[in-house]
Amino acid sequence: MIDKPGWSLYQNRPSFALGFHGTDQRVADGAISGGTHLMRSENTYDWLGNGIYFWESDPQRGLEWAQHGHAKYS
Repeated sequence: MIDKPGWSLYQNRPSFALGFHGTDQRVADGAISGGTHLMRSENTYDWLGNGIYFWESDPQRGLEWAQHGHAKYS
């Protein structure tokens, strides 16, 4: 795992859940602007059932998923 500068800040457990969703820039921009909604995953291989997945306090895993994780299930 490659540690990105400053990302250790997110390893502390705050009093709220800080989640990172692995996606592409277009989807992220749309979700932030309110023009796009994140789509719920409904694949037979989903880890915890149907839903939208976030990596809690781990931006590295969100980035890895966006770059490589989904490819092995396509």
